[in-house]
Amino acid sequence: MSAQGPLIFLDLDDTIFSSARRTEGAGPEARHRVGYLDEGGEPGGYCSARQWALIQWLQGSGVVIPVTARRLGAFSRVQIPFQHGAVCCGGGVMLTPGGRRDLAWAKEMGEALAPHQAALQALRVGCGRRAEALRLSVRCRLVGDQAGIEMYLGLKARDREPATLRRLLDAVEIPEGWHVHRHGHSAALAPPPLCKEAAVARLIERWRPALTVGVGDSSADRGFMALCDVAMTPTGSDLFQALQEARLR
Repeated sequence: MSAQGPLIFLDLDDTIFSSARRTEGAGPEARHRVGYLDEGGEPGGYCSARQWALIQWLQGSGVVIPVTARRLGAFSRVQIPFQHGAVCCGGGVMLTPGGRRDLAWAKEMGEALAPHQAALQALRVGCGRRAEALRLSVRCRLVGDQAGIEMYLGLKARDREPATLRRLLDAVEIPEGWHVHRHGHSAALAPPPLCKEAAVARLIERWRPALTVGVGDSSADRGFMALCDVAMTPTGSDLFQALQEARLR
């Protein structure tokens, strides 16, 4: 395959839409268009007018491929049409332009993640017990979308306080070499084979584009953005804030 125009890898949550909770009371500009539906079919997040303008610009400029930690079910509720496939589950699942699971990538990831299944289960149990001992209300859930294969451990503080999550992460032993992606009051703990950049690298190899662009907002996106010729981040993102803080030091 070859891309007409740039090949654009696009993170979703907090890059091109924000949750209904975050946009509550922010005015109509913040809820310009429904970004995704929740499990009950109600609006779960919205694109602001500026985010929608960004989507329109990107899709009119090249081939846009979403790169997200969302599972297939959550991705299917996104209300923005994407025509060129997707990367889901933080790199664990790849969809073809026709929306089917890429079976070659599924086989490769299944083999790579199989040796880490026991460690994922143990980490889930350990985090749950530690949260209970510290009286922290944190949801600990394994995420996986391939038959019998778990991909990463998702953590979310129910009180929505980043400090709650930090206390838990400081108290648990995470296996060496694992990826830890924190974002506000949530985090993903993933074994070494699982990363967005591995999937993006494979797609760059397949598409052979003249130009690549990576768009994201958090530490989980830095790896795939670094593979691209150009990197973009919203000015209100964690990545932009880190750049600002580094500039001041």
